[in-house]
Formats: sequence, structure tokens, C-alpha cells
Amino acid sequence: MDLVSPSGHTASACIVYGGLALLLLRGSARPSLVALVPLGITALIGYTRIATSAHTALDVVLGAAVGLAGLACLAWAAPPAPRLSGWPVLITGLTVLTFTHGLQLPAEAALRRVVLGH
Repeated sequence: MDLVSPSGHTASACIVYGGLALLLLRGSARPSLVALVPLGITALIGYTRIATSAHTALDVVLGAAVGLAGLACLAWAAPPAPRLSGWPVLITGLTVLTFTHGLQLPAEAALRRVVLGH
């Protein structure tokens, strides 16, 4: 297995979906069950990166490790969860997704520099 570049898609999925679950559902009666949703999304995205030959399995595993490290930092540094109504959060999320759909961010190059030192 060759390392090409850690998967930015996998790292981002882990941080974004895991972070949303962490921040919005803290204090939930069953946080361990809630963790399965972002884990499943991250695994699916990682699988698609391998299936499309965009990354190797090692790239995806390293991307997930980067994402988990970011998620651990977020869990450590995050303040207590505010009381939010679900509708403003949902509308804000959908608005951000709508306006950023199709944009390519330089995450892959940044991850390559951090992990490989290039």
C-alpha cells in the first residue's frame, strides 16, 4: 500500500459530522448511539474515495486519523453546548451547504504538506 496523500474528504467528514453530533447532541441520553451516524457517513465517504481510486486504503485511514485528532481537539476545547432551537441551525446549515456546493478547498494540499512534509 502506497501513501499518496491523506484523504481530505475522510478527514473533513469526520470533523464536520462528528463535530456536529458532538456539539448539538451533548448531554443526550444515548450519545454512543448518536456517534454511529457520523461514523457511518465518514466510513461511506472513505469507501467512495477508495472505490473511485482517488485514494488508497492507507490514505483513507490516515485521513480518518487526522479527522479524529481534530475531533478530539474540538471535544476538549468546546464550551458547554448552548440551548438552540433546531430550525435556525438547520436553516443555517442548509444555507452554507447551498452556497458552498461545488467549491474545491485546498485541504488535500494542506494535509499532504502536514503529513508528508512537502
